[in-house]
Amino acid sequence: MVTYGIDRAQRLVVITCSGDLTAADLPETQRRLRADPDFNPSFALLFDVRQASLAHIDAATLRRAAAGTPFGAAAPRAYLTSDEAAFGLMRMLQIYSEVKKFGGPLQVFRDLDSAMAWLRTAAQTGGEATL
Repeated sequence: MVTYGIDRAQRLVVITCSGDLTAADLPETQRRLRADPDFNPSFALLFDVRQASLAHIDAATLRRAAAGTPFGAAAPRAYLTSDEAAFGLMRMLQIYSEVKKFGGPLQVFRDLDSAMAWLRTAAQTGGEATL
């Protein structure tokens, strides 16, 4: 299951995944965000997969997700994971995004405080988002 919230005041999108994440969940969430009138591609992203299983996510799915990001080139994105397998997959997404220049800066974290601190710093030093 994938849910999201948009905090326009903080210019932040929080996506939370739980249960078994599927290949269809990622493009569907990207589509929903693009259609949401509160969404702005310059907002920062916190993508939390700590409560999700990524067993059904493969490299091709990650490449498509990277290419389909609705976030702009200056929007910082923090991916939050809790286990080694998810961390590795999210690093793969980070590398695809960086190599192909899909979206703004992206970092992978294991704890919420570090992710939020990085988002604040990234927003102040080059991203359009301000948290």
